[in-house]
Amino acid sequence: MAVEKRPGSKFWQIRFEHEGITVKRSSKTTNKQAAKDYEAILRADLIKELAQAEREGPQHAWHEASAKFEQENGQLASWERTARDVKVLTELLTPEQWLRRITYTKLLGMRDELQRRPIKGNGWKTVKLWTPGTVNRCLSVCGWILNRCASDDWSDDFDDAGNKVPWITKAPTIPKLEVPTFEPPNVTREKVCELLNLFPLHTADASVFALATGLRLMNVTGMERERIDRKRCVCWVPGYETKNGDPIPVALNDDAMAVVERWEALHAERDHEWRAHWQAHGQAEGQPDPTRYLIVYRCRAPIQRLTTRMWHRHCAAVGLKGLTFHKLRHIWASWQAQAGTSDRILMWMGGWKSVQMPQRYTHLDAGLLAPFASRVLLRPEPPALVLPPSYDTPPGAPGMPGTDCGEGAAALSAAPDENQHSGDVSPCFGGKGGTRTLDPGIMSTLAKKKVA
Repeated sequence: MAVEKRPGSKFWQIRFEHEGITVKRSSKTTNKQAAKDYEAILRADLIKELAQAEREGPQHAWHEASAKFEQENGQLASWERTARDVKVLTELLTPEQWLRRITYTKLLGMRDELQRRPIKGNGWKTVKLWTPGTVNRCLSVCGWILNRCASDDWSDDFDDAGNKVPWITKAPTIPKLEVPTFEPPNVTREKVCELLNLFPLHTADASVFALATGLRLMNVTGMERERIDRKRCVCWVPGYETKNGDPIPVALNDDAMAVVERWEALHAERDHEWRAHWQAHGQAEGQPDPTRYLIVYRCRAPIQRLTTRMWHRHCAAVGLKGLTFHKLRHIWASWQAQAGTSDRILMWMGGWKSVQMPQRYTHLDAGLLAPFASRVLLRPEPPALVLPPSYDTPPGAPGMPGTDCGEGAAALSAAPDENQHSGDVSPCFGGKGGTRTLDPGIMSTLAKKKVA
């Protein structure tokens, strides 16, 4: 029968088959006649869809598209994250969903469901929902798949003229949410030093290394000792461990070298202990030898996670609630921009492929705009410069009153400059000059930590 009751359920169940397609659904009603009417509507809709599918040509389902998409992009470095989005989309669409039935209206409904989707956290007391950026990334994967379906690359179907027929005629527009504008963090060095003093040694040193180099979490905790050149104060990250696949050469400043020297001393003292523990417990489980890595915690390396409950508790205590380890990379870029580092240099140091990413931080440095700000002074003539007694120069000297240079040249030549020696009014062209881009050091205020 098309309408029947299941044992233990008060609702009428609908089950029928038409041209090899089986439909099973609950009517959500205890009225048998209403269940029969609903069954008739479902049967008529199925017949209508089959007739329309026959006119449109071969139909393809979502599971075919997702399988083809994985086969095509499964080797990408970012596939693990993309696969999670595909899994979520499959939950919303169901594997049997016909691709030609995925319309803009359906995508709007999916967007609303994603906005209500909770984030699965470890021990969180409050439920957090997906952010607009996360929703947009998931929908972008859906648009990526549908655009591939709209091309003829995946299709093996041909029309009467011998031309390939794509799986869908046109991919629908992806309805995305408005994402708040990115604002680089403005964290002072005093706040950072206050936080680092609360952390244990491995967390504090990993954070200092990230603030000194701008490296990501896995590049910091996965830094192998053989990749560090202590004489030249440089290290490198191989391409297979970076986000974009390109190797990153890293210059190590005084803060980073202090971390390296401290942990090299610890390795010289405790390498035998760490290796013995690894041989007894970790080697059989396939864990790597911890003595290969710079930072070790509890005889294990590389460290997989640093943003624990302890991390969030200490961050909230110093007024940096919500700080994550990856945001240390943003803080590093902000400090570099404030120090005057150019976009191109910042792009190379951060391992980005284009200047668009470092340009998000360049507005923090207004030093290049200072000469132009003086063009709209309230008084068009700047006040005359008064020469201090130590800069008295006999008339007739180059650029001074009594020569052909005039008063303007006299004022410029007599103005004290940071590159000039006391009592010397001649311009200094042999100085080092330039702008210091590297931070002078945040470790100077940190107390030395004892190893537990």
